[in-house]
Parts: sequence; structure tokens; C-alpha cells
Amino acid sequence: MIEGRVVGADDRPVTGARAQYLVQGGNVAYGVPLDSEGQFKFKAYEGLKLVMQALREAPNERSVYSDWLVINVVPGLKPATLVLPQR
Repeated sequence: MIEGRVVGADDRPVTGARAQYLVQGGNVAYGVPLDSEGQFKFKAYEGLKLVMQALREAPNERSVYSDWLVINVVPGLKPATLVLPQR
């Protein structure tokens, strides 16, 4: 199970943010639903290597993206935090 949260530089949830991941080496991005606190949870098979990113798009503004985070899916994986920079 992959768990974590998306926050801003101030460590607070970001309204309108979303997250996505790809299996490393793949070319299909999968959206990850976030709750109102910016938390996410989804199933992934042990042994996979994922790359994950958060983003926030707004009309008439530049989109912002977190750094890519590489996640090796192993038992006991700690929650991930994706940080969106300020605009």
C-alpha cells in the first residue's frame, strides 16, 4: 500500500492539487485521488518501482509541480510527502 500526502512549502494541504504516478520505465501516468487533507492511498504490487509527482494547475497561472519521488514498493514502506513549491 502506498500512502502519503501532498503539501505546500508551508507543510499545509494544497487546495486543488492532484498527484500522479508512473511505473518506472512506463509511459502511462495514473491519477491518484487526494482527500481534503491532501492525503492519498493506493495499492501497488511489491517489487515495483514507481515515480510520483504532485501538481496544481490553475487557469491563467503557471502550473506548479513537485519534484519527482522514486518509490520502491516494499513491505513496511513509510508514508511519502510530495511538496509543491510556492508560485
